[in-house]
Amino acid sequence: MKTNKQEREAIANKFYRRMESQMITKNEAFKKTATYKKLTKLKAERNKILKESEKLNVAISKEINDFNQTNPSEYFSLSDHYDYRNNQNSDYRLNLESSWSVQNSLCNAILIAQVGAETVEDMMKILEQEVSL
Repeated sequence: MKTNKQEREAIANKFYRRMESQMITKNEAFKKTATYKKLTKLKAERNKILKESEKLNVAISKEINDFNQTNPSEYFSLSDHYDYRNNQNSDYRLNLESSWSVQNSLCNAILIAQVGAETVEDMMKILEQEVSL
């Protein structure tokens, strides 16, 4: 039998509809297999672990927020450092805010520090106290 492109597409569509109708009974039969039951149990265990993991993530976030509220600073904050290369949380760190966001506050602190300072070293010491690193 020789067919052209349109005939092949029509036959393929008809055969695909036949396959779709057979999938209903195949899925019903699959649900009765041991593999389906095992996968269902594994999925339930995974969901339980994910719920527990979510609770732990909420607790971690709460602790980080509590630390940042009890140690307020416009210059740094505690964060859960995420390592994008290894796709995991690797450590907790105190991170400096970006230089452009603290530039104005630092300039104001320098203005205040230079009032009581005689040298640059004195001003740096006063700045350290002002910024409270």
